Amino acid sequence: MIYLVYGDNDFLKRQAVAEISRGQVASRYDGEMMDEAQLRDVLFGVSLFDADNIVLITRISENSVLWPKLPDIFTTETDKTIVFIEQKLDKRTKTYKWLAKNAKSKEFLQFTDYQRSGLINWLITRAKEVGVSLSLTQ
Repeated sequence: MIYLVYGDNDFLKRQAVAEISRGQVASRYDGEMMDEAQLRDVLFGVSLFDADNIVLITRISENSVLWPKLPDIFTTETDKTIVFIEQKLDKRTKTYKWLAKNAKSKEFLQFTDYQRSGLINWLITRAKEVGVSLSLTQ
């Protein structure tokens, strides 16, 4: 399964990644520093010592060599869960359009002033979940 988690709200992105991995150990890679051979090895390689099947790859869209090649690299199925974590994406690219079709993608944006009441309610609910009581003024 391929996931694309992007946007400028790092808190919500971390929550989404934690939900996807469900407490399993994940391998993390910096996509900006990878070459094609490393990426293929991470995605399709088998290791006797690497039991986890979740791969987190950050900033691969900043790799001008690999980003356009992603649709061609994924012609082979993988049994791993791949999570691409990005800050901002150019939605006009072929790779973004391919990921939008073939991956579960979710954009996480910063909260705006118009979302203030919803954010306050979320915060009060979240505080109750961890055993803290908050009022509206707090």
